Formats: sequence, structure tokens, C-alpha cells
Amino acid sequence: MAKLEGNYVEETDPPADNTFEIGLVMAGAISAGAYEAGVLDYLFEALDAWDAAKAKVKGTAEENLVPQHKVIIKVVTAASAGSMSAAVMAVAARYHFNHIGSRDIGVKGYTKVLPSERARIDEAGRHNPFFKAWVQDISMDKLLTTRDLDQPNSVLQSLLDSTALLEITKDCLAFEGKGVAHREYLGNPTRFIFAIGNLRGIPYFLRLSGQQGVGLGMSLHRDYRSFTVSYSMGGKAQSIKADDIALDWSSDSGKLWEIFGITAVASGAFPVGLAPRPMTRNSDDYQYRFVVIPASKTSPSRAVQLHPNMKRMGVPHFHSFLVDGGTMNNEPIDLARQELAGLTGRNERDGDKANRAVLMIDPFPDTEAQGTDALAGMSPALVTVVGNLIGAWKNQARFAPEDLALAADEDVFSRFLISPSRGDAEPRGPSLACGALGGFSGFLSRDYRQHDYLLGRRNAQKFLSDVFTLPVLNPLFNDLHADQKSKGGKWVRVDEKGGVQVPIIPLMDELLPGALSAGMTSGRMEELSEWPAGVFEIESIESAIKGRVDKIVSHAIENSSMGWFRRLSAKALGMILRGFIYDKVITVIKDGLADGELMPKRSSPVNTTEEGKWFGERNAEL
Repeated sequence: MAKLEGNYVEETDPPADNTFEIGLVMAGAISAGAYEAGVLDYLFEALDAWDAAKAKVKGTAEENLVPQHKVIIKVVTAASAGSMSAAVMAVAARYHFNHIGSRDIGVKGYTKVLPSERARIDEAGRHNPFFKAWVQDISMDKLLTTRDLDQPNSVLQSLLDSTALLEITKDCLAFEGKGVAHREYLGNPTRFIFAIGNLRGIPYFLRLSGQQGVGLGMSLHRDYRSFTVSYSMGGKAQSIKADDIALDWSSDSGKLWEIFGITAVASGAFPVGLAPRPMTRNSDDYQYRFVVIPASKTSPSRAVQLHPNMKRMGVPHFHSFLVDGGTMNNEPIDLARQELAGLTGRNERDGDKANRAVLMIDPFPDTEAQGTDALAGMSPALVTVVGNLIGAWKNQARFAPEDLALAADEDVFSRFLISPSRGDAEPRGPSLACGALGGFSGFLSRDYRQHDYLLGRRNAQKFLSDVFTLPVLNPLFNDLHADQKSKGGKWVRVDEKGGVQVPIIPLMDELLPGALSAGMTSGRMEELSEWPAGVFEIESIESAIKGRVDKIVSHAIENSSMGWFRRLSAKALGMILRGFIYDKVITVIKDGLADGELMPKRSSPVNTTEEGKWFGERNAEL
């Protein structure tokens, strides 16, 4: 294991015997963080139940009837709203808390049930940190307030008011459950890495000529910030890498937890929609960035340390505003893989030998048909080109050809994905209620978020039972009784090639329904929630939209540098534009919800496609 500066390594040591390490990746989600919340809640419930079952039979004749291998969540990487989900997880993991599933809150939604039932759901929900943050606390009416612009000398930073996000984050960090839990499946410490979009950029300089100080300057904006959280009883904060912020549960970490929360919010600061967040950090943190040089015929791959241009960095502190990390690294698989295997290492992909894996929760996985509804690059119109260019920058920054290559290989057991599914073999409609309006629809309705939360739990149950598996010959299962890993066993799954596989995280009997165990158990099934079509009424937020639009327009005019006459003219124009903007917003919301099958579609004229308009006979000669 070659050690580099900052305690980074080219290759990590393999996990201990009988241990499987996980790098959890929380992809960008916007309002579909509710889906991630459901997945995480079920994951904790399954791991806790398994730990309890192992402890119960430890040292008895029945010990080999329960899988005794260990699972360790070593690192959690996240982007955008996934960072908010990871932040909730970081605190929730310290405590015992009630889990909430379809058995507890039903599948009828929230709006359509009786007030007494809503009160019961509310009471149950406030004791679950994932449900409370992502289903109960966040809503569009809180994002349409004007508190951000009401303060003296305020600056317009975003279309929505982000004040509530800071309050929700503060509340999440203050969560205390039903006593401190000791979860052996958490790394001690566990590393949390949040992807962030650094607007200033980390400056680098490449000297290209003999003349001193002349060359090529460049900036890296795809940034991250890392933390470690200690979960041992009475354990003190300890970092893993030199640029980590180490956290524990003592009063000494109070200010550091605030940085942790602010960074999570910054990672989800969707540009224009939500406010960017300021960051101040030690300039030396950026000394620990590395690039991997591919192997050649004469030398193996190696990690090379990058040193920023300190003349432009500023010391000892680096200052910048941060935006959504998902704009540049929406699925930070690379950060998780490098923490598991090292900068140049790789996780074993052979199922018989696999001992580490990246597990990604992605509410918005792309499909093979992605982009066919609205192709970019089909019009030369200036506004369209600018929009396409922004999209191209974002997509190019996210493009990872090595991930495409690995994902195409069905025999790779080092990467797994949980994504939304309502059970259709070939989905014909949306699975997520929070997926409409570019992922913002979940903020409009509690029913949308509650549906997706329950879907996350349902998908997690199916995933752990049938997908997150390894071949039975993997050493993890050596000590498991033969009957438990043979065809016909309640946990055994047979793949398409007839191979026998066993779950990495087995569901205990109370969580394993007969439908997933060939009738051998009678655990509870996470039921599919009713699709929440027709529950949202646009009238419920009309006044809030008007108030927000009015405030933005008036604030922009009042804080401009225009003279009195131009300001007066702008106010008159603003009175006209307010109505247009408001009508446009309402239309976009209605059309977006209709496209997401959450309300009836409106009739609209048929439009000629841009492709047919610009790429017809006129360009036949090309």
C-alpha cells in the first residue's frame, strides 16, 4: 500500500476476513430526496434486524443458521439533494429511532385520508429523522416566502427562498432519538464526502515556455469537501485524510457540525433556483488532490499530486461561493471507489471473490431512451443555443466512459444500483411523483413525497432480497449452514444462468415476506402506495407565487442603479411583466405535472419539431 501525502494511498489493504465493505453513493435528487430517505430508512431497519439476529444466536447451536459475516459502510459520497439525505443519515445513525413503512401510514396518501389519520401519520413521522426532513418539513410554500429579501441590504440570490433549508438542516443536526445506538456496520469513523460546485475554482498553472511565469492557467470547479464521523461509544473525532473535518458528539464539534450542514445545503444549491452558499476553508486542503496517470508498457498506473497555483489561491484561507455539486458530479461514484480501493486500486469484480462494492441510490437513473423527447442541438435560435450550451457543459462534466463500460458488464459485482420502480417490467409511466418539473414537483405536495418515500422502502426491500447478492461460493458464506445456501433456502436466489446467490444483507424473517421467500416466511411486505394523481391544487400556492414574483421584481428595481425616471418606468413595466411571469409559472407547473401524470393533460396545438424544420431537404447535401 503506497502512501501519499495527506494519508491518501494508491491501493488500500483488503477488508478483514468475513467482511464486506460498502461505499454508499447518494446521487442528486432535488425533491426526490424523499425516495432516498425511504431507501435509507429501510436499509437501517434491515441492518439493525440482522445485527440483532446474529447477536441472539451467537455462541449457540443455531449460529450458522444466520449469516455471520460483517458489512461495513465505510464511506458515504453524495451530491445535490443526496448530500442532504447523507447529512440526515450521519446524525440518525447515532441513535435508535422508529422506522415508518406502509404498515404504519398506509398507502392512501395524506390529503385524501381523514384528519384523524393525518394526525396519526404526523405523530409517527416526527420520530423518524428521514421521514420528518424529507416528507413533513420541506414544502413549496416555505420556499416561496420572502424572508431572504426582507432583510436590509439583502441581495437577490435565487428564485426561491432557501431560508427554510437552513432551518430544516439545523433541526436535522439536532435530532436525538431513543437513546444512543451502537451500530457495528458503520465504519469508525465513517467518511462523508459531499460534491460541490466551486464557482471561484481551484487555480492551477502549467508552465509552457522558458519564460518564467508564462504558460496555461486553468481552474477546477468540480470540488468536494470531506468529513469523518465517529460512532464509537465515547470515541473522539479522528480524521482519515488530512483534508477531512473530524466530527464527534462532544460540544467541541458544535461549530464543525454547522460547517457539515452548510456544506450539505451548498451541495444541493440548484443554480438560480436556490441560493449559493459561501465557503471558507484552509487553502492547504487543496494540496491533497491527485490525478491518476494510466499505466504504460513500462510502468503501472500511478497517482500524481496536484499543487494549486498559490499566487492565486490566497492563504491561509480560500473563499468561494458554492452551488449544486450535481451540476458537475451528480453521481460521485469515483469518490466512493477511491475511498474503498485507493486512488489507483480497483474493487474485485468477480462475484466469487468480491469483498467491496459501491452501492448507489439514484432516483433519476438515465435510460437508453434518454433525451428523445427533446433533443438538444436541433435549433440555431440564440436562446435555444445558450440553453443547449449550458446543458452540454453540464453533461460533459458528468460524462464518465469508464462507468459506462463497467455498467455494461453483467458479471461486475462491485457496483450496484437502487432506482425507482413500481414493478413494471418495462415502465410505461413515471415511477416517481417527485420526478416531474425537473425534479421539483415533490416540493408541491406532501402526497408526492410520501409516495416516493414508501416506494424507496419497497424498492430497498426487493433490492436487498433479490439484487444485492453474491455467488454462494464467495468466502463470506463459508460458515453458513449448507441448507441455508442451497436451492430452496429462504435467502437463496438463482440467477439467469442457474447460479446460486445469497444476499449480502439478508432480510430477517420479520422483514422477509412470503412473496420473496417462496412462502417460507411471513414477514411484512412494503406495499405499493397509490399513485397520487389529482391531489394537488394549484390554488393552494397561487398567492405565494404572486407574493414571491412581486417581491423579486420590486426588489430588483429598488436595488438597481437606475435613475428615478428609469426606475419609475421600470416599475410601470414591472406591473405588466408580473402578470405575464405569474401566468407563465402557472402554465409551466400545470404542464409539468401533466407530463408527470399527476394531473390531466391540457389540449395543445401540434408543433412541428425543430429537427424537421432545420434538418430537412435544405441540408440534404451535407
